[in-house]
Amino acid sequence: MWSVVSSCAVPAGERFDWYADIISREVMPAALSSERPAEFQGEAAVLDLGDLRVAKFALSPLRSRRTPALIRRGDPEQYQLALLREGSTSMSQHRNDCTIGAGDLMLWDTSRPSDNEMLADRGQARATILMLPREALPLRDQRPELTPPVVAARHNISLRTLHQLFHGQGESVRARIRRRRLEQCRADLARPGPGAHRVHAIAARWGFSGPVVFSRSFREAYGVSPAEFRALSLEEAGAERAASRPAAAPFR
Repeated sequence: MWSVVSSCAVPAGERFDWYADIISREVMPAALSSERPAEFQGEAAVLDLGDLRVAKFALSPLRSRRTPALIRRGDPEQYQLALLREGSTSMSQHRNDCTIGAGDLMLWDTSRPSDNEMLADRGQARATILMLPREALPLRDQRPELTPPVVAARHNISLRTLHQLFHGQGESVRARIRRRRLEQCRADLARPGPGAHRVHAIAARWGFSGPVVFSRSFREAYGVSPAEFRALSLEEAGAERAASRPAAAPFR
């Protein structure tokens, strides 16, 4: 069942502040601004579908920014896919800029800083947004055969649609899978203790075909080999432990 809120029941002079508060509390913390806040009108409807949420927005032109500080304050850790129904919108995120019009799709990551502007030639901009947890895209899958076709099949969409979702994001589906695998390998390599896995075991665990491919990919991404990164991580961990020990009492 849709939950609907509308600025129509709010005094005109308070509508923009009311809407900004609703978005920050119910969607995610964001800094909203409007060139004409006294004339602002906005309506939102949300449908909960378990882990997924669908939202419909109709609103006067505004700008929405997500800064690192706002992300630290609150992050739903979602990918959000918007279908713009009326108006136009532009998004800047992770050194990428994208502008779309009615009938176009746009995908962004709530965990990264962003700057979004909604525009409308007449009246209001309208959009429908699908909010899905980052875990819904199975990039933590350890299978070597995880490929764009496997991801598309997992979500019951065509391969072409999957590639369209990533268009303009500065990273292809295959590159995103590779980056997430490298991030998991990096986390495992930095984990100290007797339970730490060997480098080749970590590479195999996260789907790399062999140690040579893994070492080359890791060096391209982080500037050091996996073994070098592990050694540096152990040194840093040792230095932090030493610094946290209480100073010895002077001998008398």
